[in-house]
Amino acid sequence: MKKVFSVLFVFLTMLFVFAVATLSAVATDTEVPETTEISKTTEAPEEDTTEVAEYEFEFTLNPAGTAYIVTGYTGSPNEIVIPSIYEGLPITSIGDHAFLGCAGLASIEIPEGITSIGKGTFYNCASLASIEIPNSVTTIGEDAFYCCTSLESINIPDGITTIGDYVFFNCTSLASIEIPDGVTSIGMETFALCKSLASVDIPDSVTSVGNRAFSGCESLASVEIPNGITCISERAFYGCSSLTGIEIPNSVTTIGNFAFYGCDGLTSIEFPDSVTYIGEWAFAACNGLTSVKIPNNVTTIGYSAFRYCPSIESIKLPDSITSIDIYVFSDCKNLTSIEIPDSVTSICEGAFYECDNLETVYYTGTEEQWEAVHIAYNNKYLTRANIIYNYGIEDIEKETTEVTENSETTAEEITEAPDTTYDPTETEKDDTVQSGCSSAIGFDFVAVVSMIGAIGFAWFKKKNNN
Repeated sequence: MKKVFSVLFVFLTMLFVFAVATLSAVATDTEVPETTEISKTTEAPEEDTTEVAEYEFEFTLNPAGTAYIVTGYTGSPNEIVIPSIYEGLPITSIGDHAFLGCAGLASIEIPEGITSIGKGTFYNCASLASIEIPNSVTTIGEDAFYCCTSLESINIPDGITTIGDYVFFNCTSLASIEIPDGVTSIGMETFALCKSLASVDIPDSVTSVGNRAFSGCESLASVEIPNGITCISERAFYGCSSLTGIEIPNSVTTIGNFAFYGCDGLTSIEFPDSVTYIGEWAFAACNGLTSVKIPNNVTTIGYSAFRYCPSIESIKLPDSITSIDIYVFSDCKNLTSIEIPDSVTSICEGAFYECDNLETVYYTGTEEQWEAVHIAYNNKYLTRANIIYNYGIEDIEKETTEVTENSETTAEEITEAPDTTYDPTETEKDDTVQSGCSSAIGFDFVAVVSMIGAIGFAWFKKKNNN
């Protein structure tokens, strides 16, 4: 009996040890993937990501120590949200060149509370297509969106009073923009080379538009110039080949040099009585221009002002003109008649050069007065034309009406204009500068500088595109 009990005891002992070992193993297996440890593992990357994103922006405390300025960005995401607070203080400005050259940046969200966007802030951000500027912004610096070639539209807040130089230069995809009523000035080359921009409504609050502001906007078909403008600046609409009409307000006194050069879509231009000066090359190479009405207060029509305008058939000069400047109507191939007042005392070199269809000159003075007018060389078609003296009496005015009507009819029949490419190598210059005539030598310098600038600009543009 004792032997049986001994065997049973040993068997039970071994069974107990086996059970304990099994339970221990199971417990060990379930503790390996501990819930607390998993939670820590998954939270750690989120904390790291947040920390990195926070420091991808570079901040500088403002001089007063009351707010931060975004001064740089080192991250790579194509979508960015600028925080409104950093280290317990508000972020109120985006500094100069903060996002310069961020080529992959496609969209950015600017928080309410930002009051200024600095110079060149988004310079050459070629992928930037979307940006919302909050109403709190009151200042946008020069070059702010320079060469943002993917930017299609943008809102300008009501608090903006000045759109500075080059702000939207070469934004080739920008198709529309609304300028708020508070803006008083548009800077130099602000919208130059915005090739997709089709229309612009400039509010009455604007009193100043800088040189070349809309130069090269080849899709621009209409623009409204406000009454407060006194000068249409140099090259303001240079090369706007789609511009079909423009209304010049009574406040304008000066049309700058090259202001509408190469505006092929313009068919007519009417100046208000306020205009006294039409600059050099102002309407040159306007291939479609058929009708020009020059008011009586104009005292100066600059060098080559209407050169290479092959569709003009007739023109009347006002009594306020005393001299017809160098090459003013040169290469106006279809000019058939012109009315010259007896106030004119000199006709400068090449004023009617290559006007080989000029047939009739209506002169308001006598034959003796005409003989006294100094006519420089390269005006052979003028001197060969039929001169009608004492023009202006009642019966001849009726004849003028008939000529004008015929001119308007034939102008519509013109379908193709000759090549109007400006050749800066033109060497036909007079050794002597007549009274009231521009200096040919002085202009050569301007033309050469303009040509060098154009070549440099083309190189710079090509470099940026690359």
